[in-house]
Amino acid sequence: VSGSDCGHVFIWEAASGRLLRLMHGDRWVVNCLEPHPWQPLVLATSGIEETVKVWAPTGEPLPQDPAEVTRITGLNQSRRQRAQRGRQG
Repeated sequence: VSGSDCGHVFIWEAASGRLLRLMHGDRWVVNCLEPHPWQPLVLATSGIEETVKVWAPTGEPLPQDPAEVTRITGLNQSRRQRAQRGRQG
C-alpha cells in the first residue's frame, strides 16, 4: 500500500508488484497511511485536506478504469523523471 503526491492510494500485490487497486484519497497528496490496529483489512489515509478516510472492503468489486490507471501512473512517472533530472542538473 502506498500514498502518492497525486492524491491517490495504490494497493499492490507484494509478490508480483502488480497494481490491484487505485483509489482517490485526497485532492492533493496522500502522505499518511495507517492500518487498523486489530482489523486486518481496514486502512486510514490522510493528506493535505483536513479529512481522514477510512477504507474497508465491502465485498463488492469496484469498477477500475484501465485508461484512468494508465493516465495517473504515467503522470506520476513523468513527475519522478522531471524531479530526478532537476536533482542531476
